[in-house]
Amino acid sequence: MTGTLQGVGPAAYVRDLARSRRFYEDVLGLEVKGVMRRAGAEIAVAYRAGLSIWQIDDVHNMVFGAGSTRPEKLGCGNWEFSFETADLDAVAAKLAASGVPVAQPLRTMEWGQRAIRVLDPDGHIIDIGALHRLKNAVAA
Repeated sequence: MTGTLQGVGPAAYVRDLARSRRFYEDVLGLEVKGVMRRAGAEIAVAYRAGLSIWQIDDVHNMVFGAGSTRPEKLGCGNWEFSFETADLDAVAAKLAASGVPVAQPLRTMEWGQRAIRVLDPDGHIIDIGALHRLKNAVAA
């Protein structure tokens, strides 16, 4: 390989882009970096935090062809997107007030970080922890 790959972040496939936008923008407070459209319709949203969401019908048609079988279930518990915040208690309170389903209640993890895991509207796991990684990171 002649070039170095540069990651741009994961894309979560979602069934209802508007519903997912409300979750990621209104509940989690993510800032939109850009919106992709096809024939005037919104098909995907990229967030400054590094995550994108993409309407499943559009991406599935593009990758596998029109009429291809869609997955019956999204968010199968085998993927998560992790965030960190300086105000975890406030974020956890907002999640609770918004009725967001909790996968793992707020607790202190074995490595000392407090964290909560919730589910987005399609069942994708969202990990939100107190600031931790950079504090204990070791240079390679």
